[in-house]
Amino acid sequence: MPAAPLVDYSSLDLSNVHCSQEALRDINPHRFDFEQLNYIAHYSEEPLAAVAIRDVKDDEFWVRCHFPNNPMFPGILMVEAAAQAASYCFQQKLGKFDDKIFAFGGLEKIRFRGSVKPGDRVIVIVKAVAARARRAVFDMQCWVNNRLVCEGQVIGVTVKVPQPTD
Repeated sequence: MPAAPLVDYSSLDLSNVHCSQEALRDINPHRFDFEQLNYIAHYSEEPLAAVAIRDVKDDEFWVRCHFPNNPMFPGILMVEAAAQAASYCFQQKLGKFDDKIFAFGGLEKIRFRGSVKPGDRVIVIVKAVAARARRAVFDMQCWVNNRLVCEGQVIGVTVKVPQPTD
């Protein structure tokens, strides 16, 4: 039996832009091909959770090489999208650290349950299990057309940013 959504997104206005991609750039360091979120549609602090949108386009870097003639959105990019949504939540709740970034610390129980194609809209849901200054754990799900395509946990840790050397 498929899992229920972590957040009931059916009652949300998914066209609402709570945080735009441009505003996300002030929070998450990802750029260009590695920006995996179009926008945050919903955010809450209690429970700490977000619903983000990822529109999969047919001109993305992976399309011509991740199964030519039958492109499939790479699962790791779904997980990365969830990690970026979790990073947004973490920094909204705990603040941005000047000398640290919120980075991958691990993955647990990741399962892929369906394929995602160019033209699909992925609804990315993250909900905190634990969030402390050094480590956070988020349950995550990705949905396409009311179908669960990915689920699991992303773990984030704060990592000191190396100082540039001359």
